Amino acid sequence: SKIYQELIYNYENFGTTFYSITDDCFNDSRDKVFRMADLFNKLPFDIEWVCYARPDLAVKFPETFDSMVESGCKGVSWGLESFNHGAAKAAGKGVLPDKIKEMLVTKYEQHKDKCFFQGTFIAGLPYETEESINETINWIISKKSLDYVSMGVLILSEFDPSLDKNFIDFADYVKNPQRYGFKKISFDPYYWEHETMNYDEASRLSKMWNDKVNEEVDAAVLSIWGFPSLRTYGFSFEEICRIMRNRQEKEYWTNIIRKREIEYLNEYHMNLKKLAST
Repeated sequence: SKIYQELIYNYENFGTTFYSITDDCFNDSRDKVFRMADLFNKLPFDIEWVCYARPDLAVKFPETFDSMVESGCKGVSWGLESFNHGAAKAAGKGVLPDKIKEMLVTKYEQHKDKCFFQGTFIAGLPYETEESINETINWIISKKSLDYVSMGVLILSEFDPSLDKNFIDFADYVKNPQRYGFKKISFDPYYWEHETMNYDEASRLSKMWNDKVNEEVDAAVLSIWGFPSLRTYGFSFEEICRIMRNRQEKEYWTNIIRKREIEYLNEYHMNLKKLAST
């Protein structure tokens, strides 16, 4: 396949073995996951990669995530959005939160020696409340089945029918805000309000939530997307585990990472000068 040929070309010419896969949902198809895993497993070198994935599909097809890890997945960013069932359903994630939580706990315990878990949430989805957000925080801190967590604030795009399905897949609560209890939406100045929350409250909760969760992690790197850079700087997987999961060694690893980064950039610039002079 063209993908296989491209991976071989990159390896033979540049030594590339690590990829950040920016497909917004790597596991959107069971067949696709198995086809990609088979392709990765046939490569004459060990490939490593990080990606985005939907947790509800990992609940429905748990074997797909196992296949992803065995074929080189070192980090997954789960689009969790919310553990409030009404809020998650409004965002297009209809699987019961308890099943999502069970999957996270089970798969993290099964694969934590091979793969990092990141979870992304949204503060301010319709039906979300401050109480349900606090329950989510407490679950994350107590279960420790996510290495990193971030919560953004709900951002609504101004609906344009001419762009819908062509360039932007607008959420239904953008197209039909009254259906989800929105009482006010303004784009200048930016503001929204629905039955259980408003933009200002969501912004406050997001900051509080991120600060509290990050206090529990506080490692030298706070995202799976930092994994490729660490590999580029020559760190082993075992070292990366210490870097990304050990808050006690944060200062130690931060200094080493910075030193390796400077060394890498210096070498890179020297190589550019050599090429320019030939």
